[in-house]
Amino acid sequence: ASGGKAGGHEEAKLGIPIIIVPAGKTSLINALNVKELLEQGIFKTREQRVADGARREEKLTITHLEDGYNGRYKVVDSPQQMRREDWQRVVAVFVQGPEWQFKDFDLSSYGGKLVNFFG
Repeated sequence: ASGGKAGGHEEAKLGIPIIIVPAGKTSLINALNVKELLEQGIFKTREQRVADGARREEKLTITHLEDGYNGRYKVVDSPQQMRREDWQRVVAVFVQGPEWQFKDFDLSSYGGKLVNFFG
């Protein structure tokens, strides 16, 4: 369980919240730079992170401290990493580009549209 005010009670019941980032190498936000961006507020391009020696982590977890709450988030860049029940834990989706990038997302319960998922 995570620390902080709200703590791990919700997390233990529902699971770690999930953030989805694009898998594309041309995406501004991706698995290589999202951790540093969300944890430290530092943006570096994919190319800068590769030059720094960064490698894609198989399991990526972000910890973000805000207003005394230490929140943990799982980051995925592929819908194949998601089980059907995981979709209820999605709290953010970084997107770039056309709608076809969501073709592998199981949004059947939401009329097939990502906007319906969050709406």
